[in-house]
Amino acid sequence: MARTDPPILRDLAERFAGARVLVTGGAGFIGGHLAEALLVGGARVRVLDDLSTGRKANIPQGAEFHLGDVADARVTDAAVAGCAHVVHLAAMVSVPQSVREPAECRRVNVGGTAEVVAACRRHGVASLVLASTCAVYGVEPARPSRETDPLAPASPYAASKVEAEALLRDAAERGLRATSLRFFNVYGPRQDPRGAYAAAISAFTDAALAGRTPVVHGDGRQSRDFIAVEDVVQAVLRALDPARTAGGGVFNVGTGVEITIADAARTVLRATGRGGEPAWGPVRDGDVRHSCADIALTRAALGFTPMVAFDDGIGRLVASLSA
Repeated sequence: MARTDPPILRDLAERFAGARVLVTGGAGFIGGHLAEALLVGGARVRVLDDLSTGRKANIPQGAEFHLGDVADARVTDAAVAGCAHVVHLAAMVSVPQSVREPAECRRVNVGGTAEVVAACRRHGVASLVLASTCAVYGVEPARPSRETDPLAPASPYAASKVEAEALLRDAAERGLRATSLRFFNVYGPRQDPRGAYAAAISAFTDAALAGRTPVVHGDGRQSRDFIAVEDVVQAVLRALDPARTAGGGVFNVGTGVEITIADAARTVLRATGRGGEPAWGPVRDGDVRHSCADIALTRAALGFTPMVAFDDGIGRLVASLSA
């Protein structure tokens, strides 16, 4: 956790001082940041990751690392054993990959979640948090999207997260403190900019810092709810605290602010000192036109308030990559 991170993260993480916390997918972008915050707060952190998309470099020094497949019952049981809290981030998260490999997506995302839930129940885990997604609202979601809105998953990835949420709801009814967090568009340091469907902010920043012009697909008026990874860590730490989530539940994790893709690219260009306009590319099939979170329930139930304004978050990202 960088010294410039908001102090509230340290305060929240210190509630887990001395506790052993498992982070599945802890070698990933979000998982690495979360594991780092927990370690700074004094938790004993264990990471389970198969390194299919994560990187060892994302695992902070001091974390205990288990290499393995979250859908393997023996591997997951061994990782959960002795842990007071579990954050389940491990998943196939690429929508195009889920379309190419729907059975594998379901094996990892649904089967893996089932194994995590079963192990948490066996070992008496105090709280479990699942990373879900705004993709469950479909390609034409309400603006802003509320947790009570109808779900309309349009990909195997989104459908797998609907099933995973259902597993946590069932576990909560059986007494496990189980919470699902629907992440909106997360950005920040260490996010992978590679690939045709890389997250927009990481792709824009990578291009601008390399002297290339970021490419916006379509007219640029499509909008997203961009949330800094520090705020995602804040939401996870709040949801993980049994004092805040006695009954579990499902909560959006966003900012409640829509930013157009074109404006996001312009912000990156300003932050990197390039200025000017992005380039324009063809519309991509399946892109959601607009997406924004209603976070009223998350504020009320978890005490969550976004801390990082978009311009500041982009400035922090560029500074971290330029150091």
